[in-house]
Amino acid sequence: MRNGRPRLPKSMHVLHGNPGGRKLDDIEEPVPRGPLGDPPSWLGDDAREVWTSLQDVMPLAIVTAADLPTMSAYCSAVALHRRAVVELRATGGAVIRNHDGDLVKNPWLFVQDRQATLILRLASERALSPASRAAMASRLAIAGGSAPRRSNSLDDYLAEKPDKLAN
Repeated sequence: MRNGRPRLPKSMHVLHGNPGGRKLDDIEEPVPRGPLGDPPSWLGDDAREVWTSLQDVMPLAIVTAADLPTMSAYCSAVALHRRAVVELRATGGAVIRNHDGDLVKNPWLFVQDRQATLILRLASERALSPASRAAMASRLAIAGGSAPRRSNSLDDYLAEKPDKLAN
């Protein structure tokens, strides 16, 4: 049994560089799952609908079998968020009157807010948000050689520095 951090897949070494200098051929790549396929049996009907709609927009070869819990959580969060929005509208908005006639926050507001936060977090993990797709596209461009890779060397920076000091 290995101790320490789990090994990164080969694609991550290609995207982020290979500072350890390991042979990339020795690194095992997880088999991509391809299209999402059928939704898991434990998802509700609303979450299954979200799962089905994701099949058209999910970037190919991003999801592996290890990502099924994350994708299931995302679909459940979206379904619950939709329900909270509908219930919030049906029960009178963000502020309602309780049984004593006092103004209070609608309980569905908390559900909507929590699920929105969860959706954003999970979407960035699975390249489902615009920012995460842009970040992934730039990493793929760098890995493919079509974008310049920035140097991390202090000497390179100092050599290019326009206001370098005269020795």
